[in-house]
Amino acid sequence: MLFTLLTLSCLVMVNFAFAQSIPKPSVPEFTLKFTDNSYDVPPRYDFDPYTGKDVIMEPGYHVQEKIVEVIIKNQPFTSYTDANGNVISLYYSIRIKGSFGDYWWYPDNSAYERVDDEGEIVNYKRADLDSDYTLFKYCLVGNNGTRASQHLDISDDGAKADFQVQAFIGYMTCVDGPGVPVIPVYDPTITPHHFVFTGEEGDWSDTQTITIPASQMQSPEPTISPEATLTPTPYLEPQQIGQDVILGVAVTVAVLAVGLGLLSYLIKRK
Repeated sequence: MLFTLLTLSCLVMVNFAFAQSIPKPSVPEFTLKFTDNSYDVPPRYDFDPYTGKDVIMEPGYHVQEKIVEVIIKNQPFTSYTDANGNVISLYYSIRIKGSFGDYWWYPDNSAYERVDDEGEIVNYKRADLDSDYTLFKYCLVGNNGTRASQHLDISDDGAKADFQVQAFIGYMTCVDGPGVPVIPVYDPTITPHHFVFTGEEGDWSDTQTITIPASQMQSPEPTISPEATLTPTPYLEPQQIGQDVILGVAVTVAVLAVGLGLLSYLIKRK
């Protein structure tokens, strides 16, 4: 009986250990999408009562709104809390480089940051597990409209950028104090810190490249083609309108007479 109890206890602990082990994430699947919502705002005119002319009150201007979207398909995963109270979550990291260069850089994802073994600052973002996809947005240099969540240092049409995505499953621990590589903090009231990741790192995805196409301007107001002509509504003389009414009444009376005659014939025949 003692041997049986010990065996069962060992099996339970082994199963518990396996249940608490963190799986290695799969290589992320993602797509890249470029959107250009740029547009021109026309100047605003107003009437000048002193000159009798329309004058420009506000000059027109151009709004650039170019965005690169990284759309990651979430792998099946449900966050959970391990035996030590750590919340095990799914994270993504993205790195970017110019297609004609060799240096990969990590854009600021406004989430977690850590320093890797080579001293590089790596950014993480928690996966949006409430959706089938996690979305990253990067605005291009020169945008003066609505800002996307991140900044992408591409300014020329025809430029090419390479993207790779990596997945992580685990948890982050914030570490303060000197003696460790830290992320610089410019607010003196905040203690320098970095995050230590504990868990499993997946492999980097294959490289996907996106080309920034030429701007496709959107007109702020619809324009009328010079070839477009308006068809005028024909004007009818009052005499012509009266003749049309008389003709319509005559046709209606004739139809009713034929119908009554046919009905009378069918009644007599029956």
